[in-house]
Amino acid sequence: MVSAEHIWIVHLGVLMKVYLSINQIHRLKNENDWLIQRVIIIKMHSL
Repeated sequence: MVSAEHIWIVHLGVLMKVYLSINQIHRLKNENDWLIQRVIIIKMHSL
């Protein structure tokens, strides 16, 4: 019999794979946005 803990771990693994694949798609698109946000944050801190 499979324990609830095992099911949870497998479920978490699947969620992580889905999350990472979505992240991979968005990363290319969002990398520029992220850099711009970084620059804005750094500039705001330096004011």
